Amino acid sequence: DYRGSSRADRFKVTAISADGKSVTDPTPVVMNFGGLMPNSEIKSGGDWFENVYVVEYCRFDEPGNYTIHVYHDLGFGNKRDADPREVSMTINLQAPTEEQARAILVEDETAKSYNGNTWGQKGEARLDYYDIRWPTFLQPLIERAQNNRQDAVGGIDSIRTLDATRALINLLSHTNFAIAQQAATFLEWRLPHSTNEFQGQWGEMRKQSFVENAWDKKLAPPLLDFSLQLLARTNHNDFILATKFLSRIGTQHEVPVLMKALEFAVTQTNAEFLADIHYPSPVRACDALLGAATTIDT
Repeated sequence: DYRGSSRADRFKVTAISADGKSVTDPTPVVMNFGGLMPNSEIKSGGDWFENVYVVEYCRFDEPGNYTIHVYHDLGFGNKRDADPREVSMTINLQAPTEEQARAILVEDETAKSYNGNTWGQKGEARLDYYDIRWPTFLQPLIERAQNNRQDAVGGIDSIRTLDATRALINLLSHTNFAIAQQAATFLEWRLPHSTNEFQGQWGEMRKQSFVENAWDKKLAPPLLDFSLQLLARTNHNDFILATKFLSRIGTQHEVPVLMKALEFAVTQTNAEFLADIHYPSPVRACDALLGAATTIDT
């Protein structure tokens, strides 16, 4: 129940605020290709742990008291009244100050190495940078990203604000291209999107990735400049990344560079470009480049 998903989806995790409001599920539509089925044994009187990370199922936008409910059918059919397979608890969430946010990051950075929990055993609580979300972490994360911490870039992306978008834009000029490229990959879902992009089989899944009210057209010039840098690198994946931006905010100025990249791509015979003709077809560089150019032209 977890392959292709960000979480084990047979766990049903919900949260209710003190005033009775349901907390938003950040990814209500998930891809599910099942999961591996290992065998194990629980001795009589023994313990078995499954580690469930509530923030993967609930997006808390405000501090306060919340009642958490966690349910799993355990293979015994539908949920019933007063079901022992459901557990509940009430927690109090407090909004950290920037000073407290810094302390949390330092605690994580100085903690002993941890490679993740062992199946069936109780795991350790560790900071998940991709689910930080709270705005007071932004400045400390920016400082770490500037010092080549890639997990900090993921933390910035988890904050769904215009200020976080500005931070990602600023990282495009980072001297470490890996940091700049990572920041760029997160920007796609902060750009203006046509509703046509949310049609079809996976439309709703794509839509939930979109970050609303987190783009300002004044931020376009550095992203367009970075897109031209990507096209100049003549790399298959860089071509595709550039088209994700140019097809949404590109101008006539970028069309000649797109066409030059297309002329290069159609003549390539190395492995990464030859993969474009495989079946089922991947996202093809030539299709993406031509599509971006025609979108701008129209």
